[in-house]
Parts: sequence; structure tokens; C-alpha cells
Amino acid sequence: KLQFLYLIAAEGNGSGVGDRHAAMMRRVAASARRAYSTAVPHNLKSEVAPGAANPERKKVKIFNRAAKLAQRNRFAQVPREECKLHAHIAEIVMERLSYVQREFPVVIELGCGRGHLTEAYLKSNPRGLKKYIQCDFSQAMLDDSFERTCKALPKGVQLEQYRIDEDGSLPFDRKSADLCVSMLSLHWVNDIESTFRQVRNVLKRDGVLFASVFGGRTLSELQSCFTVAEQERDGGVSPHINPFLTGPSMADLLQNSGYNFPTVDIDRFNFRWETGFHLMEYLRMIGESNALLGRRPYVSKDTLLATAAVYEHLWAEENGQVPSTFEVVHGVGWSPHPSHAESSARGSGQSLSLKEIAEALGEDLITEEDSGREITEEVRRERLEEILRKQGVNVEQLRTLTEKMEKRIHEGDSSKELEDEILDLRQSIQGSYEKSWHSNVQRSLPSAERSERLKSERVILDRERLQENMKNDAKRTEDIVEQMKRHMKLSSTPVPDSALPKK
Repeated sequence: KLQFLYLIAAEGNGSGVGDRHAAMMRRVAASARRAYSTAVPHNLKSEVAPGAANPERKKVKIFNRAAKLAQRNRFAQVPREECKLHAHIAEIVMERLSYVQREFPVVIELGCGRGHLTEAYLKSNPRGLKKYIQCDFSQAMLDDSFERTCKALPKGVQLEQYRIDEDGSLPFDRKSADLCVSMLSLHWVNDIESTFRQVRNVLKRDGVLFASVFGGRTLSELQSCFTVAEQERDGGVSPHINPFLTGPSMADLLQNSGYNFPTVDIDRFNFRWETGFHLMEYLRMIGESNALLGRRPYVSKDTLLATAAVYEHLWAEENGQVPSTFEVVHGVGWSPHPSHAESSARGSGQSLSLKEIAEALGEDLITEEDSGREITEEVRRERLEEILRKQGVNVEQLRTLTEKMEKRIHEGDSSKELEDEILDLRQSIQGSYEKSWHSNVQRSLPSAERSERLKSERVILDRERLQENMKNDAKRTEDIVEQMKRHMKLSSTPVPDSALPKK
């Protein structure tokens, strides 16, 4: 526009404009050029050193928080019975929170909304709860949920409400909360990693963050229909659906924010509607409309009609209804604590591959018949178990002991009984290994060299040890025979009560 004004002013009467208007346009163009030259510097070279953080760098913004505030204020006026989606997800979140068997005296909820999660949590009779803090971007949301929250509040529990923007700074003291929960609110935050870091600072040591947001496959049907309709009607595509988080991205955010044991769970379910318009109306009603900064200010009626028609054509079921997918990603992270187990340094572990174990037993996991085929890890494991069974190893006992050992290590407990079981199994595996090694060396060496080679490498078991094992086996056999004889005698003749051992 500035260039166009300047060109008209420069032409003067030649462009058909009067002298008075040309002079006025010259002054407007000159002032516009001065403003343009001062606003846009010609030297764009940065003065910040390479690799240094720029303190004046602005955060990347994706969402219009003012538009989202207006949508949430409108959502506060909707009858609460219409919020079936939030009620359903609140039940799912409470089910997962019930797995954490701990007391949380101070609980913070970011983005409480209409209070579905608050009411469900307070009705579950949480142990040790002393203070519950509700936070939301919309004051209308806080006012709407205040009365219901007070009715569900147990005796002796304090309720606090704060109107804060989750995209900004949190006004809480460090190490002041035990649990922070959020349901269907943080997916509209521009810098969610910064929010996670602030929550970690607010949580006490060993505190828990539980965040539930919409996942990447949410409204995938509607997004594809908008794409097809806009390409056909408008010749281009504009964003209509929020770029939601995925499971791996949630895990990365938790880990990068400094949480221990990041855990991600995903729920996916479908809702059905009469037409695509009913879905779009419901999204607008619950405050989940488009709030992207790059969205179109106006969508034509033809584009909306085309979207609904494509939705019905591609996704309609036999009863005429159309489905919509909602995916919820649950992220759980723990604030660091000295009692948390730390991972060992890379390369410090000592492990054996399945191939090395099989080679030590004189067998091959992969045969000539497997040439040209891909052998999976499961097939290798099954073959190794079969080899161990042939060597006399109790594979089921080995698997059970492994599970016990992992459980004891996780609980930080060590039992003498478990150590004895592991020692017995180790001795049986060692005996099978020596027996297999002895037979393999015997098969591989010539008869002339066999005796000297085996003696030099101490492969054959010592004669004394072998005789001792034979004596033990004979004694064990005699005991079994005596028990069988005693059992036969007791079963054939009645025994008086005086002969039975006393308790």
C-alpha cells in the first residue's frame, strides 16, 4: 500500500489526480516512508553471540488465548447435562488416579472447567486431603463450579480458587503441592513444556503430575473432510483442528521437563452424531472450537455444506449416523526424590545375548534351514528354552525366579529363601553346562588327543565329586523307597491315634 501511494504521488497530474490531491498524497507518502524506514531497520545483523540465548526472543505462539477465553466463557453458560464428554473422561482419569495408593494433602487442578474432575475426586473420599485448589483461565468457569464443589467438599478440607492463565506463570510457592491434575485444558497452551517445569517446581519431592489432553487422532474424520471440502470449494487448505499431542511427544515433554518415571497411557473412543453439523455445534458448545492464530476469520456456507456432505459420504454408518474419534493422552510424571532409582551409566551393564547362551551350550539358534528367513526374537527365545529343557534346566522355575528377582529388586528387598532358590538353579544350570561342554569336546577331538586335552582343560568332573554325587543320589533313592514302603504299610493297616505325631 505504501508503494502504491508513493507511485501515485510521484506521477502527479499524469495519473489524473489534481495538484492539491497530489500534494497531499506526496505528504502522506513521505510520512509513510519515514515511518516505514524507522520501523524496519536495514541492518538485520544480530548482535547476540552464536549459541547464546536471546533474552528478547519471543515464544512461538500457536493459539489465540483471547479467543479461547471467550469460548470458555460461553461454555460456562451451557447446561451441565450436555457435557457428557467431560463427565466420561473424568471417570477415566479417576480410575487411573485410584492406582496411586498415596495420600495427597494439597491438590492443585489446572483448568478445572465445569468441575467434573473436582466433583469426582472429592466424592472418592481421598485420604489425607487438607486443601484443594481450583485454577482456570475463565472466571465464569470458577463461579459455575463453586457451589457444587462446596457441596462435595469433605469436612475439614479447605477450598481455594485462582483465576490464572496456564500459559503464564503459576502463583504458587515452591514445594507446596503433592498432586497436580489437569483435564482437557493444557492442549490449548502455547508453551506446555514451560508449564510442566513450573508445576515440577511447585510439587514437593516425590509429588505427582497427572495431565490428560486430547491426542493426535482426535477429530481425524472431521479434519479429513475439511481438507477435501476446502480443496474443492476454495482451492486451498486452512487449519481447523488443533495440532494435538501424541503419546511419544507427551513422554518427551515429561522427560525434558525433569520428571522421573514418565508414563503415558492412551484412551480412544467414538461418539456418534446425526450429521457433521451436530458435531461442529457440540464442539462450539463445549468450548473446543478453533482457536489457532492462523485460522480463517470466516468459513463460507458452501464450504461447511461440502464438509458435512463429505463427512456423510465417507463415514456414514448403516443407521445414517457419523462417528467422531476422541483420543485422550494421559501423562504421569513424578517430581525427583532421592529414593527414586537411577539408571546405571551407559555401557556398565553385563548381559549375554541369546546367541551367546546357545553357543555356550553347544547349540545353534539359527540353522541352515533358516537361511533367507527373518527369525524374530520370540522364535529365538522359544528355541533357547527348548535347548535349556534338553540340558535338564527347569525353564518354568527359571522364569518364575526371574520375575521374583525383578519384583524384589524393585521393592528393594532381599530374601534368604530367594537367594537359596537362585543358588540351586545356578548349580543345576552349571552342571548342565559342564555336561554339555564335556560331550561337545569329546565329539570334536580325535580319540588319541581326547584324554590329554580334557585333563589339561579340567573339563571332566573330578572323580571324588562324581562319587559324592552318586552317593547322594543313592541315598535320595533309598529315602524315596522307604517313604513308599511306609506309605504302603500305613494304607494297608490301620494306625492307632497314639502312633501319630503330635502337633
